[in-house]
Amino acid sequence: MEQPNAFLELGQAEKEILLKAPALVSILAIGAGQKLEKAQENDAVQLTHLRTFTSDPILQPYYAEVEKVFPVQLKELQKQHIPLNNFSRNALKMQIAEVNQLLDHIDREFATHLRKSLNTFSEHVQKAERNVVEYFVLPANVPDILD
Repeated sequence: MEQPNAFLELGQAEKEILLKAPALVSILAIGAGQKLEKAQENDAVQLTHLRTFTSDPILQPYYAEVEKVFPVQLKELQKQHIPLNNFSRNALKMQIAEVNQLLDHIDREFATHLRKSLNTFSEHVQKAERNVVEYFVLPANVPDILD
């Protein structure tokens, strides 16, 4: 018999908080840039799709649900928070804090895998913006040139 999935056992309000997390980290991944570049947006949407079957099995039901709502959530967050400023960045960080608070109180294995996954999700979105010049022309060992 298959073990119940921690995400599927959450209440609706808790699920909604967690389902928004990939969109939140995507917007926060913008960093110094003041908007989500089209390449980043497309990459993030594609990544949610890929994670429905490539993520750790414990996260696959989660990402299957994320894939359904992610594009709309991403657009809504862009409308609300772009261009990023201190106020909007802090508002996003408060929502991430809510995600972290929830993760502190649910199944530890699921929470650990989701935190790791969201961190790599953010890194992936950040890298999607970089262009050929950054990857092939600039020396890889030049510190802080791209930050």
